[in-house]
Amino acid sequence: MEHIKKLYVSHFKKKVKDYVSEVSGIISYFQFSKDPLSSKKQSSNDKEFDRLEKDLGETCRTLNKNLCQVHQKLQEELETGAKTAERTCLKNATDRVLESRGSDNRGYHKTLKALCKNDGYYRSRKGVLVDLNYTLSEPMYKKMNENNLFLTTFGPGRTRASIKGTFESFQENFIPNDLLKEHKTPNKDKYLRLVYIRTEQRKVHRKLEKEILQRKKLIYNSLSDSIRDTMKQTYQGKESFRKIQEKLKSAIEEFKKTMFHNAMTKMLKEFSDLQKYLVDQIKTQMTTALVLGLSQIPEDLTGLPDVSEETVMMERCCESLGLQVY
Repeated sequence: MEHIKKLYVSHFKKKVKDYVSEVSGIISYFQFSKDPLSSKKQSSNDKEFDRLEKDLGETCRTLNKNLCQVHQKLQEELETGAKTAERTCLKNATDRVLESRGSDNRGYHKTLKALCKNDGYYRSRKGVLVDLNYTLSEPMYKKMNENNLFLTTFGPGRTRASIKGTFESFQENFIPNDLLKEHKTPNKDKYLRLVYIRTEQRKVHRKLEKEILQRKKLIYNSLSDSIRDTMKQTYQGKESFRKIQEKLKSAIEEFKKTMFHNAMTKMLKEFSDLQKYLVDQIKTQMTTALVLGLSQIPEDLTGLPDVSEETVMMERCCESLGLQVY
């Protein structure tokens, strides 16, 4: 119960931080949009835009390079695992799924029927799991997890080997605290613009983290899901115990030359799609933030309120939450 409470509090704090960060960005935008820029200040902002755009491009190239390396390693490990799976699939399926471990075939017939009804997956009331799709693809999973490649890439580590580590490095170094301090007093306008960009950056990261979490599951499950799709037609129908066994064994023998390669191809495609999505989103969303944050505000945008007091209040909120925005 205590663990659940901690999870709830942690989740709630994240929501509050996201809200405070976003409001801080909006207020900063209102504040620096009140007054038109002089040509000198706009020139300074243009230089800042060029510098940050260059850093953004470097970050995108680094992320893409790191993920390309992961893709290459993943392909190598999956190819090895697929060869093992092709060689051992029939024996693994027979020993661990298709043959009854007891003497009562009638009882196990119900298990096989339930497994076929659920496309190769069955969990008994006692929690016993029988999963033919995973059993067939397990050598690929084992090889992939041998060096913790998947866990390292999608895990919580702060190194560049993980996506999260690359994101955190970008968050810390793109607009560092020293840069904000440098402009806070002598150049309040640029300071607020950089605060706005930083909040937009945080918003992009939070959005991408949620997307990564969803796609991570999709990528990891893609091997067994692909096997399921290949075997799906075989799971149809109602036969005797022996006929179900023979049909499944025959299908495994028939498909083994292609289904593991297809599973590998599916996982690699899912990973490549995520890679492209992340790089494109960071580049597109952050370029938009730079344009909005460092460009001259249109002259017809007038009558914006003075939000100086709100800015001070949000600074205090961020400080109390340990949120590095200002």
